[in-house]
Amino acid sequence: MKNLNYRELVESKQKKIKELIAKGITSPSKIIEVLFIKELENYSKESLRKQLSSFLYESGLLARTEGTDKINWEENFEQGTASFNYKGLKKLQSEEDIVKFANIDTSIWKATKQIANRWGDNYQIKVWFDRIEKEEEEKKKWEEAKEQLVKHLKGRKKILNKKKVKQTKIGVVPLADFHIGAYIRNLIKTPDFDIDKITDMLDEVAETVNALDYSEVHVALLGDFIESFTGTNHPGTWKELMIKGYGGNIIISAYEILENFLSKIDNITKVYMVSGNHDRITSSNKEDQKGEVVEVLAYFLDKHTNLEITYNPIIVSNVIDNICYLFTHGHHNFTKKSIEHIIWKYGKQGYFNLVLQGHWHSRKKKEPVTNMQTVYSDSGDYRGITCPSLFTGNFYSETGGWTSTPGFLIIQNRHNSPAVFDIPLN
Repeated sequence: MKNLNYRELVESKQKKIKELIAKGITSPSKIIEVLFIKELENYSKESLRKQLSSFLYESGLLARTEGTDKINWEENFEQGTASFNYKGLKKLQSEEDIVKFANIDTSIWKATKQIANRWGDNYQIKVWFDRIEKEEEEKKKWEEAKEQLVKHLKGRKKILNKKKVKQTKIGVVPLADFHIGAYIRNLIKTPDFDIDKITDMLDEVAETVNALDYSEVHVALLGDFIESFTGTNHPGTWKELMIKGYGGNIIISAYEILENFLSKIDNITKVYMVSGNHDRITSSNKEDQKGEVVEVLAYFLDKHTNLEITYNPIIVSNVIDNICYLFTHGHHNFTKKSIEHIIWKYGKQGYFNLVLQGHWHSRKKKEPVTNMQTVYSDSGDYRGITCPSLFTGNFYSETGGWTSTPGFLIIQNRHNSPAVFDIPLN
């Protein structure tokens, strides 16, 4: 009977409620206090307050506008993004519910991420949106970039690899975090970085590898080939880019640098490529999670050279000289799990499994924690290593105190286990 009484109570006050709303009083709790506080003495105030608040919203008596303490819509006009926040009793369970409730114009906005929580009868929702025209602009820029690369490579002859006859000795060369397009100057601990610097380092890599006279060289490129395609991965990204260091120009620059580097390595057999978090073609990492820049680079390297290219956006697993190598960038959620989990899903039994990743711009081993004791991931048949970075950092990493020496690894088989050499670069 209480439900019937409370509904009759609310209905009898509708006229006064509308009058209060017209005066600008839109808070459900305030309306309840003004109109019903004396009449609620015989009821549980907390439960009835929730029921009345819910009823007021559902009946459409309250305007859902900015300025309430429960609903907020914020737009970032410069970035073309927006967010919608709601706290209250309204049961919102799907994107459709939110769009309808908040009256979102879906011809302008597209939801990219949503977080929803519930405590009892209370709901908390936050949704992030991107302008659809922004997404269309990014797609258009990406198609233009691919067309520019096609024109740039038109008529080019395939580069043939130099072959030398020598004893069988196989080397694996993982390289991480190129960040082509970044332009870093005048930091305290972090060295300057630009397109000439990355080119010089790759020349040094080629010279070092060639001096070892391998009969086979396997090169693994572990992602973050470019700094940014859109120039707006983060609000301040554009401040640390070289001139024209984005869009089609950066795709062409990255291709030329990679092709030039790979063509200088003697007896190169295979190239393995994975995508990094910087290799996306959109500003938002919710739109392009594959890192499609690398997909295009891998396609054209495969088409315009005689190199054998293996590409996967997430992870590449391959047995090389009786060791199973797992190449990944290191930003995906699965890399946060134990190394045993990664090997179980992607490795091969019966081989030494070596997981190699970049992303962190520092040298470290992946270490699982068992019973509050740190156990190094090297049980005799597996190991996880974060490779040194070619790009050493920017203003963000400088302020965080993260600095390291640029470098790369050379790995070869020693008694069916990896012998790992960490080579610093100038």
